[in-house]
Amino acid sequence: MKVVFLIGSLEFGGAERTVLYLSSYLAEHGDEVTVYAMTNSVNYMLNPKVKIVYGNLPTEHNSCLRRYVNIAQRTIAINHAIRKERPELVFCIMASMAKYLMVDKCRKYKLIVSERTNPKYLPSWQFELEKKIFKKADGIIFQTERVKENFRGLTEGKSTVIPNAVGNEYVTEAEWKADGRKTVAAIGRLSREKDYPVMIKAFRHFLSTHPGFTLEIYGVGREKEIIERCISEYGLENKVMMQGVRQDAIKEISDARCYLMTSVCEGMPNTLMEAMAIGMPCISTDCEYGPAELIKDGENGLLVPVGDVEAISKAISKMVDDRKFAEKCGRNAGKIRETNSIEKICLRYKAYFNKVVTGD
Repeated sequence: MKVVFLIGSLEFGGAERTVLYLSSYLAEHGDEVTVYAMTNSVNYMLNPKVKIVYGNLPTEHNSCLRRYVNIAQRTIAINHAIRKERPELVFCIMASMAKYLMVDKCRKYKLIVSERTNPKYLPSWQFELEKKIFKKADGIIFQTERVKENFRGLTEGKSTVIPNAVGNEYVTEAEWKADGRKTVAAIGRLSREKDYPVMIKAFRHFLSTHPGFTLEIYGVGREKEIIERCISEYGLENKVMMQGVRQDAIKEISDARCYLMTSVCEGMPNTLMEAMAIGMPCISTDCEYGPAELIKDGENGLLVPVGDVEAISKAISKMVDDRKFAEKCGRNAGKIRETNSIEKICLRYKAYFNKVVTGD
């Protein structure tokens, strides 16, 4: 099978990582695979058997006219590149990327798209765009059943649910150390939906009874200055450490006491899965949609209400004070390494791709 992956870039992120391991798996199992990236910004290196094409397309604009010119240029370039590859299947890991393909009325390939965000937090125009894309796509992949429910009536008979895989190579090199540093760890894009201000407030509350602890946050993003200002306002410059981005961050946090995520919305969080996979006790807000499909509260982690500073603080205290409970959660969490292995998840992708292409 000849497959083209269409993606914005190969920078850090869950979608990018999925393209990385899925394209490699398909190429290693006999498929002819091309990754088309709109920009040439790269942080992940692809398997040598995977062909990479960089569009080097314009993304910035300073006027409405320039924005529409950019869109037109991207549309022409992307469709030209895909026609040149002559694929049997094009997979848009982010559904919105398929908008560039809608002008091709004579496409000969099958189109599969993936929904990886919380649709309730999409702007109304983007939600309507995705509904149009889903109608025209030949296949749709959701990460959870609950997200799929948001598009009932549009996707019946041509959609499936495939969860994320634990695809970070550093997970195999890391193992949680129960007697590690007095540190709480977080990894994720520095964006509004991750709600780091609430995390910092909850950690400040936790510090009133556990003054010897620190909080380490790994990630980059547009909310960095807001987060740093929040740290400064609470006088936590020596307690909350902004660590930037590292591919091996999961190894760096393996000796922290627990992992913390305070998002207001998620798809299926890769970093949470990776922390669970190394046997780390994890705390997450019970936001829509992914965490509750990963964590069974009190068994392999703790779920807390979104935005509840006191509940988050109490959950951190529970994990660091109750050693037996934390070890039980970590032990049970580690089972995700097997249930969501790259091999098992990629097999499901490959089977679905074949089904869509052959029509069987």
